[in-house]
Amino acid sequence: DIGLCYKVYPGAMAGASEANLMALNELRTHAFLQSDARDICENIQFLLGAFETATGEQWLAFRDDGRYSAADYAKITSERQLKERPNFWNPYDRAYKLELKRYFVLRLLNGAMCGLVHMHNHDRLHQSLGPSSVVLKYYAFSLFTAHSTAYGSISVLLLLISVTSSYLALLQRKMDTIYFHSSVIWHFL
Repeated sequence: DIGLCYKVYPGAMAGASEANLMALNELRTHAFLQSDARDICENIQFLLGAFETATGEQWLAFRDDGRYSAADYAKITSERQLKERPNFWNPYDRAYKLELKRYFVLRLLNGAMCGLVHMHNHDRLHQSLGPSSVVLKYYAFSLFTAHSTAYGSISVLLLLISVTSSYLALLQRKMDTIYFHSSVIWHFL
């Protein structure tokens, strides 16, 4: 099984012509960056496919290797600090936690910069860059894990999503573009 995460751009019926252009730009960028299997950056989110609904919504399906963004990490860290303030202050424990955070942030920034450098070296720009654009590639801030998966079941899943849309009332979905690559890609962007 492979996890999927979706990015949805509003449709033309919602009056979102700019969203259509942004979705097209993102689709073209990922298709270009993933076109050469020998030159795929492990720090860019891996696009598995795309489809359009009857209302014109553009759905991009990405491989879901992470559940948290850098914004989530910042929120969790700040909430934890607020809870721990009244507690007894241990300078050794604090120094250790700061060193772990420093290492984590340096790895996060290194991954984000590597992804941006790869895009810029291929004459591509990132649409928006912020903490929510940086996806952490491991679950619950634990060790990195690699999954070797086959993508055959994804086409079935995307077809089911496009045909049955009970969660969106009676909308009929159609498949526009689906393409698959077999490389395992980690992502930060």
